[in-house]
Order: sequence, then C-alpha cells, then structure tokens
Amino acid sequence: MWFLPAFGAKARARDMALAELRPLLAMERLPANFWDQPYAVGFIMGYVDAAANLVAGDKTSVDLVTDVTTRVVDALAPGEIEMIAKRLVRWSKPLEPQFAEGRRNGNFFAMFMHGDRKADATELAIEAFKQARARAPVFDQMKHQTNERGRAAMILCDVLFFDKIFKRGADPVSGDIAVQERSRYGEIDTAVEYTARHRQAIEQTSRASVAEIQMKAAQFSPKELLGPASAYNTMRRDDFCDVILTALREGSLSEEDATLAVYMREWVLSGGDLRTPFPEWLASGEALDRLGVLQNEWIRAAFKDAAIKRMSFNQWLAATDSRRPPNL
Repeated sequence: MWFLPAFGAKARARDMALAELRPLLAMERLPANFWDQPYAVGFIMGYVDAAANLVAGDKTSVDLVTDVTTRVVDALAPGEIEMIAKRLVRWSKPLEPQFAEGRRNGNFFAMFMHGDRKADATELAIEAFKQARARAPVFDQMKHQTNERGRAAMILCDVLFFDKIFKRGADPVSGDIAVQERSRYGEIDTAVEYTARHRQAIEQTSRASVAEIQMKAAQFSPKELLGPASAYNTMRRDDFCDVILTALREGSLSEEDATLAVYMREWVLSGGDLRTPFPEWLASGEALDRLGVLQNEWIRAAFKDAAIKRMSFNQWLAATDSRRPPNL
C-alpha cells in the first residue's frame, strides 16, 4: 500500500477524502437535513478517519485527523462548520448511537474501497461480494463496467449510506450494516441509470487540484482501472487524463503499464468510455486506429527534431499532448 510522508499529510488526506466523497454525495439529491443527521455526519467523519490513516500511516495523530476533518467538512458544507462542531459535541458525550454507527460504517466503507484485507474478511464484505456475483447478469449489461469489488461497493454504498440517510428499510435479521436485495439492481435499465448518474455527478464536481492529480498519479496502476477507488471512478474524465499524463511524465510506470495507460487515455479521449467497456474497446479496431495515427505523428516529428528521436513514444506523448475528452 502507498503511504505518503508526514510532510503535507493533512492536505493530501483532505484531497483524497474530498476526491472520493464529493462524487458520492452528488449521486443523489441529499435531504435538506443531511448535516443534521447524526448518522450522516458520523459516516463522513469515519470516511475521513480512514483517509487520514491511509495517507499518514503510522504518522497519524489526533491533531492530523481533527485538522483534516475540519477542512473536509468545511469544504463540503461551507459556512456550517461551527454548527456541525456543536452537534458533534452533543453527539459525542454521551455517544449518540446513530453517530457511532455512521462513523463505524463510513470507516469500513472507505477501507473497503481501498481494498483493505481486514475489511474484505468481514461478513459484510463477503456477503457484498456474494451479492455482486449473484447480480452479475445485471451488472454485465451496464454501460460502464467495473470489477467484482466495484460491484460490491455499489451495493454497500446503497446499504451503508443512501438507505440510512433516506431512512429506507433495513434488513432486521442481518443487522444495522446488512447487505440486502435492492430493487435498484432488479432491472437492467435501473442499473444502467445508476452508473450513468454516478458518472454525471462526478463530471459536475470541481476540477482536481494539482496536489490531487499528483497524488492519484503516484498511486496510479492501470491494472486497477475499474476499482471503486481508482482515478477513473472517482475523478472527472479530464482529470483522469491528466493523472495518466502526470504518471507518464514521472516515469514511475513500467513500459507495459505505460502503454496500457496510454490506451486508457485514448479510450476516454475518444469518448469510448461512454459507449464501451475498456476491454471491448481495447480489442476493437478503433483502439488500434487511434494509436496508429499517434505513432505516425511521433515518427514524423522525430524526423524533424533530433530531441524527439531520443524519446520513446510514451515520453513524446506525455511531453506534447494536450487533448481533452469530449463533454458528456
């Protein structure tokens, strides 16, 4: 797992938490009393706790977590931080049950999103994976494909977050964080609508900061493209393209991963990600055609510029390409 140094950890933890929480909060219109709900605030705090631990590792401290939480809440609910702080005091002594449940579930969900082994070993995660496999025929029809972890995360997102804040019914047998059958996944059309709404919500968020781009580039692995916490599934499409360019410029990827990353970027730049799952697009003639055109441009440029002759195709692309993906 990637751990960042203690220097700048507060800002990096804040950027990570905001990059992942903003799309989540934008997926559905939140109730007007969202920040008045103990469970909702607890969930956000638990998620931020996990982000701080993921970033700072054994350098995590109460001061760091408190500072990051304040920054995140202030960014998500501008002008509300003082009122939320007062509610936190009231919910903490004595500990408010819904606040405690939300914080526990938010922490768990964040760790699951990042592939934590302990989270994966829980009965909740095991059941979520089981449900994801059972619903495979529905998920397979979705416009934007994801792996089994991504499918399980979508189920958990409903049960641990949306069902709670909208006071939807929970399974009384399996407990407060039980995985239950959701009608949303009962029909292909509604599943597709869910994924499209998730992508639309991400595209409506603000552009990522330079620090967020650099952080995602440092963590980037093409093999994790479809994970729920991957750059593609948590960032705007233009930011995702910038993450790949940054990773290429830093030279941190193997030649194989760099080539795959270039194909991923072309998938988004072409708008193919809005039409076709990446594996299918990669096997199509469109993928080869686009890369063929770019490689011809590289060869022509190399004949004109001695400096380009010393560059690999991936280095040249990272140094010169400024294309942006089409809007939704």
